[in-house]
Amino acid sequence: MSQGNEKGVPNWILFLFMGTIVLGGLYAIFMHGFLGYNQDNAYRPGYIEPADAGCTFADIPANTAAARANGEATYKNVCAACHGQNMEGQIGPSLADAEWWHTPSPAPVQDVACIVVKGVNPPKTKGNAGPMPARGNGALSDREIFEVLYFVGSKNNSLVTNQ
Repeated sequence: MSQGNEKGVPNWILFLFMGTIVLGGLYAIFMHGFLGYNQDNAYRPGYIEPADAGCTFADIPANTAAARANGEATYKNVCAACHGQNMEGQIGPSLADAEWWHTPSPAPVQDVACIVVKGVNPPKTKGNAGPMPARGNGALSDREIFEVLYFVGSKNNSLVTNQ
């Protein structure tokens, strides 16, 4: 057996190669999910409690043109900072598309109203979205919440607002 300096791959290169493989595998598992469970689908229906659990509403207005106009004004003053002037999403998710993160799609208005009342705190938010502050308990009345949702539903037919 030869004890001399043989021409082979240096050990440090093998160490870097194997380290890259191991770290790449760990990155794939933790950042992109394992067996289909990832950040994007972690909070879809079936992964969290039903949105309407424990929510009751005392004052649900009728879905009228006046209610939608009031809802538009409230949306622009309270909701647009996070959801965008045109509901396109900024800090919070888009309300203009058909994807509802915490309810089935199409989304029942009472489920979404419950989310507005309770808020959404990390880690139940998706991606880089910030927390949704709870708007119940006096921040917005039941009437104002439903008026905003009627306005959103008039622009997005994936929010079911008919009573």
